[in-house]
Amino acid sequence: MLIQAQTHIYLVDSDAISRLLFKRQLEKHHPTVVLHAFADADAFLEKLWTDRKQVNLLLIDINLQYFSGWELLRRLKSYELDAEIVLTGSLVGPEELVKALQFPEITGIIEKPVLLRKLKMLCKTPIIGTAL
Repeated sequence: MLIQAQTHIYLVDSDAISRLLFKRQLEKHHPTVVLHAFADADAFLEKLWTDRKQVNLLLIDINLQYFSGWELLRRLKSYELDAEIVLTGSLVGPEELVKALQFPEITGIIEKPVLLRKLKMLCKTPIIGTAL
């Protein structure tokens, strides 16, 4: 599996440290991947309206600052997004796993910190290379 030249990952997470850690992993292992990181869902949704065709992977924190990742998923239905969606969270328990079953568009759930090797195991899109 090789990284495509124009892979776009969108990360929506209100935690600055989580965004920074993920960005550093990509810069170190996959500098050709384009990361679009957002601290709040409203800014993400505004940008998504014009970018929805280029999104390969979307990472959403379950516990966003102003509304939940679950609410963001509901709002995404009107965007006709053709991307893999992975939820992230500090504590992913049975409740979150059961709730995720209500959203068939979710590829999976990953506990933070989001590591590239975890994404590689979950995702179908060849966006995460083998050199991890």
